[in-house]
Amino acid sequence: MYNKIVNLKNLLAVNEVIKRLNRLPRWTSMDNKPPYNDLNKQSLDFNIACLLAKYAEVHGKTIIWENFPKVAIYRIFQKGYIFFDTRRETIEAVLEVGGISKSVIEEKTIEIIKEHTNEEFGNFISEVLTSYEMRIAKASRRIANLVELMELSLSNNPTVIKKKFHQIISSLEQYSDIPGVLEFSNTDGNYFDVLLRISSRRNINRFNYTEIFSDFSILRNQNRWTVQMAPINCSVLGHEFDAAIWGYFIGLEEFGDEKIATLMWEDLLVHDQPEAYTNDMPSPFKKMIPGFRPALGKYEEQLLQINLYDKLPDFMADFIRSHMMDAPENKHLFPYLKGADYLSADSECWRQYQMGSRDTYFYKSAMLDFEDQLKKGTYILPANCRKLHNYFMKYAFACIKDFLELELELELEIENKEI
Repeated sequence: MYNKIVNLKNLLAVNEVIKRLNRLPRWTSMDNKPPYNDLNKQSLDFNIACLLAKYAEVHGKTIIWENFPKVAIYRIFQKGYIFFDTRRETIEAVLEVGGISKSVIEEKTIEIIKEHTNEEFGNFISEVLTSYEMRIAKASRRIANLVELMELSLSNNPTVIKKKFHQIISSLEQYSDIPGVLEFSNTDGNYFDVLLRISSRRNINRFNYTEIFSDFSILRNQNRWTVQMAPINCSVLGHEFDAAIWGYFIGLEEFGDEKIATLMWEDLLVHDQPEAYTNDMPSPFKKMIPGFRPALGKYEEQLLQINLYDKLPDFMADFIRSHMMDAPENKHLFPYLKGADYLSADSECWRQYQMGSRDTYFYKSAMLDFEDQLKKGTYILPANCRKLHNYFMKYAFACIKDFLELELELELEIENKEI
């Protein structure tokens, strides 16, 4: 049913957009840092969107959850090919001067999506343009802007920060009818505190914030390939969004069911939240010690309970808890969720080779380990997503073939001398 949506051409097009967002900087008019890129921002946006949607649902609104992944995919094409780091308001002002309808932005976004994928994919994604979920995502994007602005407040001109702060608050007024918008955007409230916990740990006292996350790590600052020769920063925060997108396509292809695909998208969007409290521990280390992984899971659960669940209403805590990858209700999906998790790692390794790295670790350890798990059936990718993995593998091998041969020669030479 979804064979015209999930095919290699379309998956490669989405992968290209993810690469663009990983490279696209934010807040270029201010003193920022490399982790402020648009892939991280999309992850923060849609983490907030899911929480806001749950709040609205509990307070009487009907939510079509299946719309959110489509909104996310629509948004990344729009950011990657139209907006870049330009504010929508700036583009709209230019259109007004030229007497051009603002609707051209949406028209061109759909045109670009269809150009890079196909007609069916474009129509499938553009179903959500006038949806309530699109409005929630737009509100969430502005709330996420507040979160990032709060983080940047310590290193930037207070006058500039104050001006941008009021601009964002003013832009949120048009979404005040959505339950939760006022609560989530209240920078002195509990919900905003939780959003900061997703994104940051800085001591933010300019707006009466003190002692936030002094012992916690920042997901956006955790480079997943920190000891490798990795020329592009792939953070844990951005990885969550990346993996969620692949999980969505895996769900569509394998199950032909948007509800299951959306569930996988939601699960993967939050799957590394515990690493805000434990850091991203390398998989090889976790495999070295028998019983370490189960113990780590229990420890992470304790930290989540204290630092996240206890600070939220029960309905919100239960919502997040149910979307953890190892939640009992996700047991049947686990091989596919891990497939998406590792496919995201594939994409990140591909980006490193695109940027010129010749570190053989990405291929020999990350990609080949995933290949081994796929052959064993421990993790699962359906046919077209498997083709994407194969493409990443072939690209990586082509980049480092000579270096692999050199390493083998050296290993044989060392072995012979030892003998």
